[in-house]
Amino acid sequence: MFVGIKPDFIKDLPVRLRYFITGSHNINPELDLIALEEKPSLLLRFYLHCIDKKLPGSSEDLVDQCNAAILGSMRKKLVDQYEAQKLSEYHYVKLLLKSPDLLEKNKDKVSQLAQSFFEQIKKGSHDETMLRRAGKIALSLRAYDSFDDLRKPLDITITSTDKKEYTFNRLSWAAKIPAWRSWLIGLGSQQKNNPVGLSKRFLEVIDQFVKESTLPDSLTMEELLELYQKAEELLYDDLKKDCIEKIRKWISPETVYVVLKTGIERQDEMLIKCCNWFNTNVQFSWKSSSGLCVTLYDIGPNTKILLNALSSDIQEVYFERKGKAGSIAALKVAHQGIQFPEVKAIYLYNGESESCLAKFPPLFPKARKLNIDKDTYAGLSETFTWPGIEILRISGGRYRSETFDKQTLLELLNKPVLFQFPNLKLFLLSCGDDSEITIKSRYNALGVPSATFKEMDLQPYANMITDEILIEIIEHTNVVEKLVLSGCSKITNRAVLAICSRYEHLPIFFDGRPTGLQELHLQGCNISSDTIEKVKKSLPHCKVISGSLKRPADTPLEDLRDSKKSKEEV
Repeated sequence: MFVGIKPDFIKDLPVRLRYFITGSHNINPELDLIALEEKPSLLLRFYLHCIDKKLPGSSEDLVDQCNAAILGSMRKKLVDQYEAQKLSEYHYVKLLLKSPDLLEKNKDKVSQLAQSFFEQIKKGSHDETMLRRAGKIALSLRAYDSFDDLRKPLDITITSTDKKEYTFNRLSWAAKIPAWRSWLIGLGSQQKNNPVGLSKRFLEVIDQFVKESTLPDSLTMEELLELYQKAEELLYDDLKKDCIEKIRKWISPETVYVVLKTGIERQDEMLIKCCNWFNTNVQFSWKSSSGLCVTLYDIGPNTKILLNALSSDIQEVYFERKGKAGSIAALKVAHQGIQFPEVKAIYLYNGESESCLAKFPPLFPKARKLNIDKDTYAGLSETFTWPGIEILRISGGRYRSETFDKQTLLELLNKPVLFQFPNLKLFLLSCGDDSEITIKSRYNALGVPSATFKEMDLQPYANMITDEILIEIIEHTNVVEKLVLSGCSKITNRAVLAICSRYEHLPIFFDGRPTGLQELHLQGCNISSDTIEKVKKSLPHCKVISGSLKRPADTPLEDLRDSKKSKEEV
């Protein structure tokens, strides 16, 4: 049956089909003819692929004859398998719709099978495979005028936002667009206008993507960004991915700012990260807890323009080393006077950066958190001060993961850092696990090693512990048995829920040793009973001791209004 087919031909086959036929992903294997004959659906896929690609023959004179013989043999085999009930009705309809001569002879059969298929969907099937198959059949019927009576009821006409009508196949769209599925297959309201507000231009673009999985090259960046948002509203993930890929490829110095601002406004990390392909000197990311974060390797003219344009949006700055040199970006920020008026946190791990750090305070007027290495800290002059910093984290070396030895840690814990950071509330010190290292308090600031604590008792420092301070502590330490927050009246639901997020995915024991929080004391904290229930649900193995609470259960605003209204009526 396959005489004349060269092994080279299968290099263009779909991967799954090629792998099944040959047993490998090799692009030049011998065809496994037995596998094809034993799997009718794969044989059909191979047959349809041959029609689209056209089989190569041994010579130009024999091409047409060879193709006709091979295709005819495959088609006869498929018909025989359908008659032997080895090929499904759906696959048989696909075969007929690609074979005009067979279709003419079996027109009634095709109509009957297609009608039965469509009726099953109208009765309430939401099976995506079934919808996808129905959509493919409906689109194939468009090529034959004789099936208009069967096809037209499957089309739907809606009015776009620019008051223009557009007609498309409802089943093809229902298979791809979950947000419109119920409405399109007749289970929802039969409204005439589209539910989410699409222009005719976007209806055409989406219809093209539904049919061909491609987007037109004529789209502008503004249209791509709007289309990406519409795809998100429609829950059309494939369209979202294709929009992101186009945006990434088409981004330019003229459009990068627009993409970034759109990503910031929507808090969309995928859009923001698209811009990282454009400029290797700067990388953008998004943190739900803080906002836009920027990692700087170097600062060229374009980078400087972009940073100035985004100055009011940037919340965190990471200065990274470039090669063996220190942070070139940090030096340029200091010497060029580039300002970051809204930045709250700075990360700088470079031993020779003390000179540029001295120039940072006026450039980062709202910075409250500073992360540096011990060499940078040691190089600061005695006259240096930065009153705005409230949280200071010092690592053991030029890399964030480097830790102190015990002696160096104790020296730093006893050093009066408050002279340089007079408003400091917390300083964290990277060190290895050591049960002898404990929290120290000096000059109204806490000194906490970034270590694993068997127990952490913050009750003696209750007046110093706020939500922000506690969140920083639990982010950089690990408490494996007991955390005591008794009497910490400044602690609210926010910090307690952060504890849940920190420990809920950790196993309570690993290799017989405790790894997760086992006991939590919350007496006197300003939290609600609803939060207590969330803690118990998130940390089922943790014993929660709450005592009397300062706040009642969280009550929705509507309930409070209804309660007030009912009292007034009484």
